[in-house]
Amino acid sequence: MNIPTVKIARCGHALAPMMAKHFGRWWWAWALILIAGGQIGNRWALHVNLSYSIADCDVFLVTKGDRQIARGSLVEFAWPGGGPYPAGVRFIKIVRGMPGDMVTTQGRDYFINGVYVGTAKFSTARGEVLEMGPAGRIPPGRFFVWTPHPDSLDSRYALTGWVNYGQVVGTARKLF
Repeated sequence: MNIPTVKIARCGHALAPMMAKHFGRWWWAWALILIAGGQIGNRWALHVNLSYSIADCDVFLVTKGDRQIARGSLVEFAWPGGGPYPAGVRFIKIVRGMPGDMVTTQGRDYFINGVYVGTAKFSTARGEVLEMGPAGRIPPGRFFVWTPHPDSLDSRYALTGWVNYGQVVGTARKLF
């Protein structure tokens, strides 16, 4: 049992000069790797979707700070808090309504510029009442977000409402 410990210790002592030589020679490459790693983390993130709201994809690449949002864009936004989720939880939804679009309702059915979007449920799976989200002209700096899943907590509900531009973390791309 002592033999492996001795071999590891000898191996460690033998490697130390080689590692010092390597880092001494390649310090600039390691510095670039560290800087690039920090920049990648500042620029992109992986988002794993734990719900079934976007059925054909579970993992997304989010480009942080990308706020070139168009109808049909996938966006990641920070939940403001309330309901079943704490503030800061991140969601990915599809932008269906843009500033200036008209959101109307007929009963619990939602329409954007006269096109049917979906129906708001009366309650959650746990029986909690769901209040309908806003209707009217979407103001500047706000978006109507949605996913096709019937249990999606999206802009059809007051808890989410219209997402503020400031809540948007970035745009997302489906990976797999």
